[in-house]
Amino acid sequence: MAQNLIFTDEQLCFGCNKCILKCPTHANDAILSNGENKIHINATRCVGCGACITVCDHEARSFNDDTQRFFEDLAAGVPISVIVAPAARTNFQNLENLFGYLKSCGVNLIYDVSYGADICTWGYIRAIQQQNLQTVIAQPCPVVVNYIEKFAPHLIPCLAPIQSPALCTAIYLRKYAQNTDKLAFLSPCVAKKDEFDDDNTHGHVSYNVTYKKLLAYLQKKGVNLSAFAPAGYDNPAGAWGVTFSRPGGLKENVRFYLGDDAWIKQVEGTDHLTAYFNQYAAAAKAHKPLPLLVDVLNCEDGCNLGTGTAKAVAYDDIDYTLNKRKAAVTKQDMAKVAAYFDDTLDVTDFYRTYTDKSGQLPADNIAAIEEVFHQLGKHTEKDRNVNCFCCGYGSCQSFALAVANGHNHKENCIRYAQVANAQKLTSFDDMIAQFTAEMSRMNQDIQAVTKSSRTLNDISMQTKIISINASIEAAIAGSAGRGFSVIAHEMKNLAEKSAAENQQNTDNATQLLSQIDGINTALEQIRQELHHVMQQD
Repeated sequence: MAQNLIFTDEQLCFGCNKCILKCPTHANDAILSNGENKIHINATRCVGCGACITVCDHEARSFNDDTQRFFEDLAAGVPISVIVAPAARTNFQNLENLFGYLKSCGVNLIYDVSYGADICTWGYIRAIQQQNLQTVIAQPCPVVVNYIEKFAPHLIPCLAPIQSPALCTAIYLRKYAQNTDKLAFLSPCVAKKDEFDDDNTHGHVSYNVTYKKLLAYLQKKGVNLSAFAPAGYDNPAGAWGVTFSRPGGLKENVRFYLGDDAWIKQVEGTDHLTAYFNQYAAAAKAHKPLPLLVDVLNCEDGCNLGTGTAKAVAYDDIDYTLNKRKAAVTKQDMAKVAAYFDDTLDVTDFYRTYTDKSGQLPADNIAAIEEVFHQLGKHTEKDRNVNCFCCGYGSCQSFALAVANGHNHKENCIRYAQVANAQKLTSFDDMIAQFTAEMSRMNQDIQAVTKSSRTLNDISMQTKIISINASIEAAIAGSAGRGFSVIAHEMKNLAEKSAAENQQNTDNATQLLSQIDGINTALEQIRQELHHVMQQD
């Protein structure tokens, strides 16, 4: 069974619901596990944006990539070449030493995906010109593709018909450099794994090796990169493709071809892109003017600080590195690259198609919302629009829909929990009241026994006095009173024995009364503490 792209370590999950709050597609399902709230990824709704990983304070979220399998296959002698995202220049200070290490592990060729980005830009321009495209949504970012295929399939015709820079590099290697190795992508992006596993990318890339997992692997193995001889790229030098890794990088490249007046909309960030796509779709439906190109990325800071990076690079360092590389390439160089592509490449080799995946999502059970609200005790419009953020949704309607669809549970609503706690407290109070009443009746019964014991004690004392008087009279009677003397002696023994047993009963009753008082005091303390704890919850 395939692994989820992003997953939860349940032992570290606090069930705080922050991941629900940040997820743009409601891909987080809340469950009760051993009585505790835990949040798991719903893979059918996940687009790989990584927002839940970033927001999790408890490090309960992580992701799967192919780093371990990549090194295992290298060790097994599998022929592998590597393609490297432009963001590697900003994420690895000793990049060439890293290449030297990879070559020592058995890697054959190392290609710069900046070159594939140049092909990608050229492909966009040629597709726009040849197909007379009026508006295009860029697709280098797999999160964008995932989101549109799953949640906005009406925008699929607007997606760029050209593969991403990574795939353009892979296709170039396959078709034009005749490379038959398995290809690994040194990647700043978690969601690239989705792209490479997609049928529409034809299995060209076999491994998504993220920078974060690669660095962790090197550290675990104790690899000292400075000990390895530096190695460079094996492909031709590119042009401005390196700037794809920063916000607006595609725009910089396209404007070389189309000029600064070209209408290019730049959008970064998951929340921004989902909101923008809603506006874009509405404008398209109303036949309003639209940008020629939407340069859109999931990560606000671009790929250099992508979901698969260690996020340890300063913003100015990124720009300095990329600007230095860009300045080394003149516009004449750019023109030569474009002319080479026109003479050498067939743009149709880099075409990309897409699949409407919205049908894979189960239909919402909207009809069940009313029943959920009833179970939650939300009967008025005011109750149904509290819209607090405790459940993570910020919308009672969204939460009720999630419960109706089996993606959440009623106990995750704080107001429901408060009502449930109040009901539990009422039940507990009733139980304590019943128990206290029983204790009171026992107290009364024991008090009655104690009163009877005092009466019996008085009778015993009177019996003892009578026995003493009888003994005196028997002594006066002499031999004639012997029989009466025996009876007087037995009466004295009976009186003393009765007095002793009666005293024991009185002591026992007194002890029981003390214990009952202690039980009543303890019950009241428990009741007060339980009220305090449940009111805090």
